[in-house]
Amino acid sequence: KSTTVCKDIKSNNTAVINNATVRTDMDKQNPYNPAAVDIANFNGQQFPGKVVINGGTYQSGAIAVLNVNGNVEINGGTFIGEYYGFATTNNGHSNLKAGTYKGAIAGAAVANAPLTVSGGSFVSTADDGVGIEVESGALTVTGGSAKGKFGIVKTDSSSEDMAEVKVTGGTFTGKEDGLHLHNSDIEISILEM
Repeated sequence: KSTTVCKDIKSNNTAVINNATVRTDMDKQNPYNPAAVDIANFNGQQFPGKVVINGGTYQSGAIAVLNVNGNVEINGGTFIGEYYGFATTNNGHSNLKAGTYKGAIAGAAVANAPLTVSGGSFVSTADDGVGIEVESGALTVTGGSAKGKFGIVKTDSSSEDMAEVKVTGGTFTGKEDGLHLHNSDIEISILEM
């Protein structure tokens, strides 16, 4: 079963997870659940507090860490999911500063949420997976590395799924492309040395 960490946190509080070890198996009835850490909204409200993860090992038969409409900061750790190492959706605010994220589909994924990556390693464990997958929402990358078939990919979803991708740092390695976009715009800043 997943570890729910934010159910009882009141407004402006922070839950801190230090060096935990969490492992969950796949639920055959719902293969994208459970997550090793599930940061979810409650009663239709955005999660009022913040979850901070400082190290540890989180493994799941689906998604290692899932942020649904919450607020999470990750300062390190190892996150291994059968599908995704980390995923954020439904306006879940996420700031990934360090750590290793691995999954067959993607090391990390963002849909309809803002994701900031300033460090860490995002790796696909499958030949056709990607480092970071962007379906919709906003991805800002200032550091870290992403590796897979594509380092970072904006998926070819419907035109209604708008994504904003801004890259000012980092290393992106792909078997085909480091950065791959499907009919999308990307802002890239290159610092002169």
